[in-house]
Amino acid sequence: MVGHDRGLNYTGWATGLGGVDCSKCETLSFRIRGADGGERPNLYLSDGTSRWGVDIEEYVQITPEWQEARIPLKAFSDYGIDLTHLDVIEVVFEWEKMSGTVYLDEIRLGDQKTK
Repeated sequence: MVGHDRGLNYTGWATGLGGVDCSKCETLSFRIRGADGGERPNLYLSDGTSRWGVDIEEYVQITPEWQEARIPLKAFSDYGIDLTHLDVIEVVFEWEKMSGTVYLDEIRLGDQKTK
């Protein structure tokens, strides 16, 4: 997906989550690597009504080597994302001039809460 708004460019990847209930989950985790390293995308979750994003760099520095990123779902629910109905996950390059490729694998919503 590519868009243009007032001279700003962005591109990203998105996939549906089918309204999955993750209210008993603690984290979103995935393996990630960049083609060159230093890539800086944002990651968004949507519940179909609200959408909130985090800077992946706050959780992992992207390198050419595979590594695991673990993002607490609280980073989304604190900003209004309804974890009982997750609709879409997106990885987006935006807000600055850049180019790059990132690879994601083993995307998981999990780590059940114990209480």
